[in-house]
Amino acid sequence: MQPIIQNADVTFWRSLVLGQLKVLLDNSPSYNPERTQGCLDLMNKHVVGALGPQPTSSLAPWKSYLTDDHSPIEYSLSIKKGACVVRLAIEPVSSASGTPIDPVNSIAPSRWLSGFKNGDGGDMEWFTKLSNRLTISAQNNSPLHPSSCGLTQYVFALDLNENPMLKAYIFHDALARQVSSSPSEWGKQKNMALTEALTSIGLERPWKKVVTYLDTLSETNPEGSGQAEFISWDVVEPKKARMKIYVRFSKADLPQLLSHLDLGGTLDKTKQHTREIQSAATELWNIFSREDGDSNLVTHDINDQSARTHGVILYYELKLGSDEPVAKFYLPIRHYFASDLRIAERFDAFLANKKIAAPGWYTSLLSSYCNHRSLDSRTGLQTMLGCAVRGGEWELSMYISGEAFAPERWQESRRLGMISPSSSFNQL
Repeated sequence: MQPIIQNADVTFWRSLVLGQLKVLLDNSPSYNPERTQGCLDLMNKHVVGALGPQPTSSLAPWKSYLTDDHSPIEYSLSIKKGACVVRLAIEPVSSASGTPIDPVNSIAPSRWLSGFKNGDGGDMEWFTKLSNRLTISAQNNSPLHPSSCGLTQYVFALDLNENPMLKAYIFHDALARQVSSSPSEWGKQKNMALTEALTSIGLERPWKKVVTYLDTLSETNPEGSGQAEFISWDVVEPKKARMKIYVRFSKADLPQLLSHLDLGGTLDKTKQHTREIQSAATELWNIFSREDGDSNLVTHDINDQSARTHGVILYYELKLGSDEPVAKFYLPIRHYFASDLRIAERFDAFLANKKIAAPGWYTSLLSSYCNHRSLDSRTGLQTMLGCAVRGGEWELSMYISGEAFAPERWQESRRLGMISPSSSFNQL
């Protein structure tokens, strides 16, 4: 049966997504009106009809891993001196997602990718090999251990630059839960499956450095162990692609974070990148790890779904022809501050101090973006702060939720007798 997307669903998502995106683009120095309109047209063509049924309550019918409220859309700002690139990630969803027709939401992402690929190209070699080894299909009838974070398997992202590039993400939680019902085994199963998958595309040597470190860590420091959460790569020919392995660690203080960045000293510390990323980690940790200045973080069991998002994430970038992984780190800042306003103000001050952006720029942008609640009411809008160092230059990434299922939208909808995403793009 073909899942049906109603016109009212598309109308809701068009209004929400294009309204949010226009605020981000209009406030980013990298976009002029022509480029902004091109990005909005791309979203209108490929995204607004792929996000499933419109919300009917604050409970998402399909629990997407992407955001805390399970909205199937997330934005990010990639910020470096003089430039800000807006990125967007979606999990394609349909009315069948999570039903017996498509219990693990594999049909909607497949159909979305086919439509996007036919229009905009992309090399599918890695996607085919990796999805065959790391995901399960809608026809699979094996029972799965439930997850409060959802059973997302596919996410797709676009960098909204002059030539938008498609990125694919694969999550293999569902596969691990099919193989084992024991939470203590999921991390091991995920790493084993990933080893087989990466070997099939020729990345076994750089991955071996990472997985050896993770295995050693689980034996010597089980409280601080890590597991591979998901992978991503640019959908281009493999010799040009960068494979990123995202690993979530259950405990992190600054010494452990620095150790994760050089894989316990097994990466070449004489290399400029290793020194630079560890220096950046030290600086950001001291500024952002705790609002009150206490940077000693507690341990969180990453198999406990309620605590899972507290874990620090690193990605290890692997490339064909290189045995040396390159690391980037992410701090789950929504757990470190009292409100989104506090996060924004801290980030604003940091950007201004580094002369990356003008004072007040970021807080003003976020205030315009968040029109359904007050920034000082709680956290959840800004989820992660990432940092990479490329050629000696810092590249910061702030991740921002679509908050389609935010409870404040429903408090307002009860008052008005309707749900409104508070924007005006329904005529496109």
